[in-house]
Amino acid sequence: MKSIRILRLECCSIVFAFCALGTNGQVKECKEAEQKEVILTNSKDWKTFYREFKRLGHCDDGAMAENFSENVVTLIAKDWKHIGDLGGIIASDGIFRRFVLKHIDATANPDDLKIIISNSRGRCPETERQLCISIESEAKAALKEQASFSR
Repeated sequence: MKSIRILRLECCSIVFAFCALGTNGQVKECKEAEQKEVILTNSKDWKTFYREFKRLGHCDDGAMAENFSENVVTLIAKDWKHIGDLGGIIASDGIFRRFVLKHIDATANPDDLKIIISNSRGRCPETERQLCISIESEAKAALKEQASFSR
């Protein structure tokens, strides 16, 4: 009986190893030139940011991730009148939606986060109500995390 358990365990381990190899092989590597490009990216609108995400979204780590966060928060805070553009893009790309929401984080300027919360509550187009609720929730969580750092 014990040998069957060991055999099952070994089989499961082999299958897991092959699955892990397959997954790792599909991850796109972020080259040094791409890393520099991400750090220098300063998107002026959601369509431009989406194009950058499609090209460079795989470079979402460290300083590059912080720059993505800065771009997301700045666009939402300073260009609220185009929140519908963001809504249109994320309606067809759930991965981009998750990316944007993930980047409303504690690395952001707290004043921008407060503007985002205010706009989400008071200036949200009815067609974007769900998006505004999600954005507000992420901004509140980011401010709360910032507050925990300063204690």
